[in-house]
Amino acid sequence: MNWKAFLFSTAYIVMCVGVLILARHESTIQPVGLLIVAMVFTPLIISIVGGLRLDSLPLIKAKKANLD
Repeated sequence: MNWKAFLFSTAYIVMCVGVLILARHESTIQPVGLLIVAMVFTPLIISIVGGLRLDSLPLIKAKKANLD
């Protein structure tokens, strides 16, 4: 994993944890389960809409086979 992917994934996880902490401290009841589902599926939906490959494992195996 390169440093940009690590940086963005770390920032996304920190942001999600911060949102959950804020939701727990609100005076009105927040749908925490719905927030968690939205946080989990947001990167997946962005990948699909953006046209990124979801099956990157065969691509990595193909590159290793070509290097050998």
